[in-house]
Amino acid sequence: MRVGVFAALVFAVSGPVLVLSHFATYDAPSYAAVAWALAVGVWVARGERARSRWWAVLVGVLLALAVLLKYASAIDAPFVLLAVAATSLGDASRRWRGLATSLVAGSTAVVVLALSAATWARPLVEGVIDSTVRRQSLAPEPTVQLLGRVVGDVGPMIALGLLGGLVVLRRRPALGAVLLVASVAAPLYQVHTGESVSLHKTVVLGLVFGAPLAGRLCAALVDRWWGTPLVAAALLVSLLHGTSVSERIFTSWPDTAPLARELAPIVESTPGIRIAGENPEPLQYALREQTQPWQWVSTYDGAFRYAGLSDLPAFERALADRHLGVVFLDGASGIGRQLQPRMSDLGYTRTAVVRTPDGEHEWGVWQPAADRPAD
Repeated sequence: MRVGVFAALVFAVSGPVLVLSHFATYDAPSYAAVAWALAVGVWVARGERARSRWWAVLVGVLLALAVLLKYASAIDAPFVLLAVAATSLGDASRRWRGLATSLVAGSTAVVVLALSAATWARPLVEGVIDSTVRRQSLAPEPTVQLLGRVVGDVGPMIALGLLGGLVVLRRRPALGAVLLVASVAAPLYQVHTGESVSLHKTVVLGLVFGAPLAGRLCAALVDRWWGTPLVAAALLVSLLHGTSVSERIFTSWPDTAPLARELAPIVESTPGIRIAGENPEPLQYALREQTQPWQWVSTYDGAFRYAGLSDLPAFERALADRHLGVVFLDGASGIGRQLQPRMSDLGYTRTAVVRTPDGEHEWGVWQPAADRPAD
């Protein structure tokens, strides 16, 4: 019980978790499903008496749900199954129960995902392939820099997890090894790809496994008279560090509220208008009542195709044809930086310059010149 309480505290005060819990995205419920799958699976494998195999089926359904909500969670699914199997290896009376639970859960997850891919999720499969196997890095950074960001985001939690892993390894080496590897697998994989976008999200995937290790360390320390103040100090440092990190991550994104206010009357007065811009997702969410997803066009590499063209040539042709009714640019992408100085030549007029409240970020808003009719 104490292990779970301390693990929850360490997890809840980490900066990336605080950030994810603030947004209405699929990340949080997906990671919650991974955590529940791990908890239920271990509960079934370590039970005092054999529990119904339906609980193992539930573990598989939870894993499948996690992947369907956020495909990046797939990297954690094998580690959940390994942890469930490893949790009872040291107990001869339960050893086969853990393995059986893992096998049933894994089979269930595969069946649910396969059926989904063959039916209602078939149109999504190509998108998943494009954003994984064929994906090009949107914001590449050197490995050392990415590792520094991981340590900067969850340094205290990493330290607690590693020390907790040593405690677990002494008594249950298989489980300790699985949890230690799982706690770093997702962030290290992203570091390997060189991608900096959403790095804090994969860090949370690692914390799902690292937090129980930290919880085990804290539970062991509070049994000693000198351990309680040490644990209290560690949790306080984690809380202060987490709130600081969450503020840094949150404020690293420009405040798009002024831009949303500028675009609102344009999209309301011209229903169905095509809207192109850099990092359009916050605007798409803010204007979700006035627009449809198909109206939005982003400047990410590989994201836009028009007239048989893609990327910059596609934008040049679409602008020349007045296919895009309003464009907002801030130079955040390579395509955006190339388009900014050429918008006038392509027949567009800058109708507004929008700045964030702190004045540190600005967008140019462009619309077709009035002297030329749009398509």
